[in-house]
Amino acid sequence: LVLCLTGSVLAVQATGCQKAEDTMQETSQSKEAVQADTVEKEKAPAASDVSGRSERTEADGRITVTASLGEGGEKTIFYEPEDLENEWEEEGTAQIMLSESGVTAEGEGVKASGYTAVIEKGGVYVISGQMAEGQIRIEAKEEELVRLVLNGAELSNMHTAPIYGTEKCKVVLTLADGTKNVIWDGSEYQFETEGEDEPDAPIFTKGDLTINGTGELEVYGNYQCGIRSKDNLKVISGTITIESMDDGLKGKDSVIIRDGMLTIQAGKDGIKSNQDEDPENGFIWIDGGEITIAAKDDGIQAETALVVCGGNIHVAESQEGLAGKTVDILGGLVKAVTLDDGINSAASVETEQEKTQDQDGVYTRIAGGEIWLNAKADGIDSNGDLYFEGGVLYLSGPVSRGDGILDYNGEAMITGGTLFAAGSSGMMQIFGEKSTSNYLVI
Repeated sequence: LVLCLTGSVLAVQATGCQKAEDTMQETSQSKEAVQADTVEKEKAPAASDVSGRSERTEADGRITVTASLGEGGEKTIFYEPEDLENEWEEEGTAQIMLSESGVTAEGEGVKASGYTAVIEKGGVYVISGQMAEGQIRIEAKEEELVRLVLNGAELSNMHTAPIYGTEKCKVVLTLADGTKNVIWDGSEYQFETEGEDEPDAPIFTKGDLTINGTGELEVYGNYQCGIRSKDNLKVISGTITIESMDDGLKGKDSVIIRDGMLTIQAGKDGIKSNQDEDPENGFIWIDGGEITIAAKDDGIQAETALVVCGGNIHVAESQEGLAGKTVDILGGLVKAVTLDDGINSAASVETEQEKTQDQDGVYTRIAGGEIWLNAKADGIDSNGDLYFEGGVLYLSGPVSRGDGILDYNGEAMITGGTLFAAGSSGMMQIFGEKSTSNYLVI
């Protein structure tokens, strides 16, 4: 039995492994059930209502969002006007028409030959039709903006990326209202020069990539990733389904999600940012959306900061559910079923010994939201500190005596919120003496 207490109190049952394992089996769901649950689950509070997050709209339409993070930190992101704009005028736009006999184009800035359309400068390009073994190649310069409007487009290429941004220009992918768009690749790529290993996804850009609109997009990455940007990747809106052999949604410098419905099935990480040379980049920020992930590795993996301000996030299958050097949860509804840790915060290190040490600047912080973790290993594992300041956390696991409900290398404090946890007691750790809220361990 689980003792349920409220009012900023930790309720832990130090049971044997079998009971926790039974709980895991009862609460785990099939992938089909998870997909159905995406529609039925409770609506999370809007990110704009979350404490510790502020948002303002500038005169030019730019939205600035700032969040207070753990250990006195703060982070700011931006939604640019072009990220939010998803309407266009037919007049003056270039048209790219796909067909089984090849691609044709009308308008300035694009050249079509055979099965390839090359976009040479910034502008709006509306893509429609069906074509196999083709490519939309974006070669506009770095400072230019290219908007691709997918208006009922189906495009595949078995040997390279069907949509490929070869330069550093920004690409906005707008999903036209009422349309379904499908992009997929093959399992073997042929690269332009020897030694290259990119592109590696059906939608691949070397510059910033934003996805918006109210239509649907299906992406099947049979080679490696699903959707990938070498800079910043933003999802503003749309219904997006990704199936990939490697990472599903990957932005090297950052991944920012404002809204939309995302369903991701990934052979490795579901959502990932992996910039490890700049501490200000390599982050993931989630403001909203309905996100369902089934991943063979981590559900959401940030190299630096993972910030959750809102949204419904359901990691139905993963090794670790949420991971980053720092993890801040300010709001939203998070559910994760994991074979390893439910939440993990750690810095990249070279030796196993370093993983057991207190890592500077590493923490997990829960300040709001509603979180359900079903973990076979540690419920929350921080290689640094652990802060529980608000929100509600329900935690089932671990199932082995080599793991703990809480596992941290630094210090742990509870100053607010409500936590219910049940699991094995072999590696039990409790909150430290700096805590200001009462808690009970049984």
